[in-house]
Amino acid sequence: MIAIVHPAHQRAAQRRKGDRAVEICLHLGAHRTGTTSFQCHIQRHRGTLSHGGTTVWTPKQTRAGLFDGLVHRPDRVTAEIARRSERSRIAIRREVGRLTEVGYDRLMITEENLLGSARNNLRDGALYSDVLERLLRFRAALAAPVARIAISLRSYDSYWASVLAYAVMNGHSMPQTDLICRLASQSRTWGDVIRDVARVFPQTDIVVFPFEAMVSHPDAELSHLIGQRVSLSEADDWRNPSPRLRKLREELVNRGDLDGAIRLGQGSGAWMPFDADQRAAMQRTYADDLTELRDGAIAQARLIEIPTQHGLDTTHSRQTEVTNAYWRSAIGGPDHGRQRYLV
Repeated sequence: MIAIVHPAHQRAAQRRKGDRAVEICLHLGAHRTGTTSFQCHIQRHRGTLSHGGTTVWTPKQTRAGLFDGLVHRPDRVTAEIARRSERSRIAIRREVGRLTEVGYDRLMITEENLLGSARNNLRDGALYSDVLERLLRFRAALAAPVARIAISLRSYDSYWASVLAYAVMNGHSMPQTDLICRLASQSRTWGDVIRDVARVFPQTDIVVFPFEAMVSHPDAELSHLIGQRVSLSEADDWRNPSPRLRKLREELVNRGDLDGAIRLGQGSGAWMPFDADQRAAMQRTYADDLTELRDGAIAQARLIEIPTQHGLDTTHSRQTEVTNAYWRSAIGGPDHGRQRYLV
């Protein structure tokens, strides 16, 4: 069995032991939206958060065996994976119960692989097509209500460009034109993903963070997720960024794919495999996603666009035009100080 050791929270235990269950908050990512940077930030400040009543499970905990069997494709769950899932279910419930006994206020879980994987997204040519089945398995293992869920989304052109660059850097061949066209025209939206999450957790509040506005504000994201104002530090160093063109060319040349290196073209910035028309269409779809969320089309979902000093207050209608201009310029316009995040 898996044992996770947390700092003692004795004063809280004396005050609340047995009063109520620990509140669970779930950060789902998605991939390529600054999730690794957020997780490193949270991991670095585990002690401070613990003293404030919040304990966290980052991939350092979840991928050490705790979620073993719970992050596989639903269509590939074998009898052995099912047995491992049951062991994870027992370990998770035991640990949540222990946290309640110790007296923590809340447990914050951050694990983007609960949604699926970027590799599967490429294989399917769609965003997290089996997320509903995946989260149903996780909810059954958790067997506890989830108070809030956080999801990050990103403009489709920069999202898929980042996924493709990361895949090439990790041994995949250069994408063919048919795959590029399929990704540019795929019809599954971030709204569809959020609706699937809401179906699995119909009583849970969902906070949604646009990558372009929120990626450099981990404290604001955390504050909205746990429902408590947090001020840990400024954004820490950027983790797991997409490789730039020069690095991709070097990788392809080293593995002997000279044609692929030539197809990348010249320059040293971020790789953009989509043409101008494809990018424009993808950005329009993303703008529609944001408008839909602002208008409350998904009742449980709340779009957080403008980070504030304490990370809890936000204005939607008054800031709409400002925010639209911001993310458009951040994606395709002049450098406004955040270009290094859009890779």
